[in-house]
Amino acid sequence: MLFIISSLIPIMLLTFLAFRQVNNLISTQQHAQLKQTNKQYGMTVFERLLLLKTQIAWIAQNLNQEDPSAHLTENHQFNSMVSQGFKKIRLIDNTNQSTFPLGNTGKIATLIQKEQSYLKAGNSILTSDYQPHFSSRIFLFRMLNPRYSKQAILIGEIDQSYLWGDTDSLDQETQLCVFDEFNKALFCSHQEYEPSPEELIKLKTSSSEQFAWYKHNNEEFLVNYWPLFLEPNFFVPKWTIASSQSKTSIFSPIIDFRNIFLFVIMLTLATVALLSVYQIRRNLIPLEKLMEGVHHITNKKFNKPIEVNSGDEFEELAASVNNMAIQIDKQFHTLSTMADIDQLILSTLKIEDIIKIVLSRMHEIISYDHISMTVVDRNDNESCRTYTQSKPLREQITTEMLKITSSEYQILLENQKYLIVTNQKNLPCYLLSLLKLGAFSFLVLPVMLKEKVSAMICLGYRSLFTVKEEDVLLACDFTNRVAVALSNARWEEQLYYMAHYDALSGLPNRLLLKDRLQQALARAERQKTIVAILFIDLDRFKYVNDSLGHIAGDLLLCEVAQRLSRNLRSEDTISRIGGDEFVIVISYFENSKESFSITTAIAKKIMADLSIPFNINDHEVYSTASIGIACYPTDGQTINELLKNADSAMYHAKSIGKNNYQFYSKALNAAAFESLDLENRLRHALERHEFELYYQPKIEVKSRKICGAEALLRWNHPKKGQVSPAQFIPLCEEIGLIVSIGEWIIHTACMQAKSWQDQGLPALRIAVNLSPLQFRQPDLIKQIRSALDTTELSPNKLELEITESATMEDIDKAIATLGTFNNMGLHLSIDDFGTGYSSLNYLKRFPIHTLKIDQSFIRNIDTSFEDAAIVKSIITLAHSLRLNVVAEGVETKEQVDYLDSLDCDEAQGYLFSPPVSAHEFTKMLNSPTIFCVER
Repeated sequence: MLFIISSLIPIMLLTFLAFRQVNNLISTQQHAQLKQTNKQYGMTVFERLLLLKTQIAWIAQNLNQEDPSAHLTENHQFNSMVSQGFKKIRLIDNTNQSTFPLGNTGKIATLIQKEQSYLKAGNSILTSDYQPHFSSRIFLFRMLNPRYSKQAILIGEIDQSYLWGDTDSLDQETQLCVFDEFNKALFCSHQEYEPSPEELIKLKTSSSEQFAWYKHNNEEFLVNYWPLFLEPNFFVPKWTIASSQSKTSIFSPIIDFRNIFLFVIMLTLATVALLSVYQIRRNLIPLEKLMEGVHHITNKKFNKPIEVNSGDEFEELAASVNNMAIQIDKQFHTLSTMADIDQLILSTLKIEDIIKIVLSRMHEIISYDHISMTVVDRNDNESCRTYTQSKPLREQITTEMLKITSSEYQILLENQKYLIVTNQKNLPCYLLSLLKLGAFSFLVLPVMLKEKVSAMICLGYRSLFTVKEEDVLLACDFTNRVAVALSNARWEEQLYYMAHYDALSGLPNRLLLKDRLQQALARAERQKTIVAILFIDLDRFKYVNDSLGHIAGDLLLCEVAQRLSRNLRSEDTISRIGGDEFVIVISYFENSKESFSITTAIAKKIMADLSIPFNINDHEVYSTASIGIACYPTDGQTINELLKNADSAMYHAKSIGKNNYQFYSKALNAAAFESLDLENRLRHALERHEFELYYQPKIEVKSRKICGAEALLRWNHPKKGQVSPAQFIPLCEEIGLIVSIGEWIIHTACMQAKSWQDQGLPALRIAVNLSPLQFRQPDLIKQIRSALDTTELSPNKLELEITESATMEDIDKAIATLGTFNNMGLHLSIDDFGTGYSSLNYLKRFPIHTLKIDQSFIRNIDTSFEDAAIVKSIITLAHSLRLNVVAEGVETKEQVDYLDSLDCDEAQGYLFSPPVSAHEFTKMLNSPTIFCVER
């Protein structure tokens, strides 16, 4: 059938193209013939009009100008000449008298002025008097010699039989019509034809190149319009010649051609079909047998060969198909086995399970006597582990750790497909286990991953290696599948590790912690035991991170993780859940007393271990920990509840002095909620304008007068009133709000200082504290310049106070930043001097102006010899470096007197004034008498 179709398609396509070509050719010829007929008829009418024009001009010229009517009346020979082509002639003189030498023309429309002027120029005018049913009258006007005073107009009614010609001589299948300038039909060759409204509408937009279809009496006609331009000769714009033919007459040649052509084509198709059927029948029986054999192969019936005895190529084809069936049967069996093993391997996510499948099922792919599989350590090409199975059906597997040499590894890289080993001397170490089992020759199949040998499948044979090449290639293919499985298993292991372990410390992360904690709680519920959770947070870690940098902070976290791990039992779980927070899960407590004693011992052991200094990048770092403890089931029934309560206990440990441990109590939960609410309110305090700057005066020690002020941040909580800075400032630094708040402080302090200057008050220097995080911001210089430019405050009236720790993370960058501030004219101070590094080497390199002694040294200078000695040393050191000294926290007259004796430059504290609002500080500046303190 396909052969017949394939032979018929070209014939049918050729038939279609030929018929279409002939159809287009005939249509084109018919259009051209219709157009030519139209044009020829139009030109004939035009020539007859020109002849009539010449004839009436001759008449007008030969008439007696003195008495033309007499001439027309008396000269019968003249009358016979002029009557040719005219039906009637009328002469009208200048007295409006008419003469009818050739019949009465009847009533004629009067010429308009424009037409009369045209006649006087010696021209002729053609007019028509439309009448229905093709009875219109056509007239030709001519004026006698216009130079004579006796003017007369000659009017001839044209004989339409002469003008249109004999209709019998026209093509009877072609309808010819003539329309006047108003598209009125003057003539049609078929008198019964009446132009339709559709045809008249098309006539208005017709052109000589236009063809159009219209319907008349339910029959379609093709019409062509040809304009006959008469205006240059007859003062008439144009007549239109329309020729049309019915669709039937146009396409009759095409229909005849189609009938003949279709008969020839059908005859040809029938001939081709008969010949094709004959040829197909001749080869049908062998084909049917071949199809039956292929059907058996499709249904996996490979034991039914095809029997064809035709003695031709069909017999050869049948023999080839039979051989192919035998090979397919073998391949199907092997591939089925391989697919089964492949599915087991790829569905296994553990390397150990993949090894077991390979050792137990490899015999289904290729024959062997002994088998082993060696897996190379992915981090060390020389370390590997060999798994050996003596016989395929034995489940016992022995393992052995080995070290392969670089030369042995190189040989595997050079023979990535397979390697046959028959020399028992200098065998690679990974084949020795098979040699011990009695193997004589070996087939090694390297398992390659990313151009590296990840494993070797080793087959041992008790005799010389005689396996077929095709079986070896199948084993190689199977080895490639094992490579994919090993790759997936290792990737799954890596994904699992990444998802469940902390990348920095290697400890379980929050996800794995919850999983293990869930298992511990389920086991505790079944066994009615107790589970303790220790929530550990490092004290002053942020200080270490800010001062020494993030790299040092990461190293500290790793050291802490190691110390915590060595203090736990093997069944306990330790996790880093983020930042400097660790969680320890301790299980299997029989009662609360045991839980309390063991948990307390572990907490103390952890605190003691963490109290030992850490050596981080040649820095001795001290980092204690605060520990919160919650127990299941008394302190919570769920994971989240236990973690939350342990967290609350940890924060309580921090609030009472850090470096201690606390057990959870219900009172801590309320405090935790209060802390969370405080943090949420703090995040919106700046935009709600709840912050306010207070100002504490700095006093010149010698004169006891105000010489400056420090701007201090206060928070006016809408419900709690003014919140202590010690409560919310550390929280701002912890959650990162200190940067945006610090920018607001700088701008507000500059604006207030400028306001006091504009009021005529003393031009004081305002000090602003910079946090370590704020000092490290890349746009800090830009912020300060913007604040100074916006407020128009002189730079020497702004003082920046920076702690020692803020400058220690990147010394060179800190020196550059301080140098920029110094060049801008800002006053720079080191705040809380004596509590940090107090490095004299760095101190002399910093472009600073003032040292501020921390209040912890000032508090007891009148009672503590050590504090007094430290303060004296700092003042002496600062003056030797030409630096000013400011003492913080001065509260008694004895303290200020002692500072005066040490030549301390400035003092600050509650002895003079607590921090006050800008309004109160303005009053202080307006009342100079309160500047002084009695000596």
